[in-house]
Amino acid sequence: MKRILTLCSQPLFEARGSPLRVKAFLRALGHDGFSMDVVTLPIGAEVDLPDSVRLFRVWNLPGVREIRIGPSWPKFIFGRMIAVRGILLGLFRRYSSVHGIEDMGLAAWLVARVTGARFVFEKHSDPGSHRSESRMKNLLMTVYASLERFVCRRADVIIVTGPGLAKQVHRYRVRGEVHVISDVPSTDREGKSEEIPRWRELFGCHPNDLVVAYIGSFAEYQGVPLLCEAIRKVLRKEGVLRFVFVGGSREDRENTAKIGRECGCSERVVHLDRIQPDEVADFLIACDVLVSPRLQGGNTPLKVLDYLRSGRCILATDTAANRLVLDENVALLAPPDAGSLAEGIEQLAEDSEWRDRLGQNGRLRYEEKFGFDRFHDDLLKVFATQDRNRKVFGVENG
Repeated sequence: MKRILTLCSQPLFEARGSPLRVKAFLRALGHDGFSMDVVTLPIGAEVDLPDSVRLFRVWNLPGVREIRIGPSWPKFIFGRMIAVRGILLGLFRRYSSVHGIEDMGLAAWLVARVTGARFVFEKHSDPGSHRSESRMKNLLMTVYASLERFVCRRADVIIVTGPGLAKQVHRYRVRGEVHVISDVPSTDREGKSEEIPRWRELFGCHPNDLVVAYIGSFAEYQGVPLLCEAIRKVLRKEGVLRFVFVGGSREDRENTAKIGRECGCSERVVHLDRIQPDEVADFLIACDVLVSPRLQGGNTPLKVLDYLRSGRCILATDTAANRLVLDENVALLAPPDAGSLAEGIEQLAEDSEWRDRLGQNGRLRYEEKFGFDRFHDDLLKVFATQDRNRKVFGVENG
């Protein structure tokens, strides 16, 4: 039986990109003859996993209840704790592969070299997409980008989530294999049409209302402020549009509520707390237009795969990240400014046939290129490979 050690500083299993991908990874290989140990944060929801998966959560820090996207002191400390636990496991149990995700790549490389295992690094995002007005954060991301380059050049295998990240990795002049393994939607369950009335009642909809929705992270690179400004422009006009947000913090919910109050129509802007991954499919098919206002990054927005699967119309900013999956056949792509996004919302609201056509084309695109079976087969190509003989402290390991 092949054994895999995964080091991951993501809050498994919160309903956001990387944690959901790791969950799919464990499901895919956990039922396929692999023994899998995962060292991760003490934060995140518990989920049912295959019997062959063991989850090791490090100790929590006083007062820490959540980990936000991007660098932070708690995440730095947790990363060191995960690394130590990983080294101890690696010394006492023989692994065929040590798998480091994102910022745990350096620690995984160290464990792999100490134990003679194959080192697999998985890259989910572009460090440049996390840049902000904070000089300290930008400095940290610059340092991280240098460490990532170091790790990529020493990895036996590099997994990336899309062609944009693959190009970035190849610019590092890596020696290892590079595999593009696209994300999968947050759930493999289809939306239930009988749930639509319940969701639309939750949105406060009237019979003829048209729902424009955003679901996901409120990190800066996602472009949510741009969408909010576009909504302000649309709400100043009469209409039946209703805008729904899902996710974010209390501060984010206060900011979106302010939009409706300023425009004198609070009931037309609804912000829901996070919903469970298994509810996402039902939520999406209850909407009419799904928005991806992404501004930066070279990785595929996970929400876009959920959008495509839903068969609902997509409005997206015309940026490199969205272009990895979308084109004019499956979405209305608007320049990344508030005026163009507002115009796109209004155009789609007025043309139901166009919305239907884009939604149907999007569903076909999903069926052709994305899905759990394809994800599973691509992972097998990486982790079912025979181990390479390596030297451990100068001694041949084979």
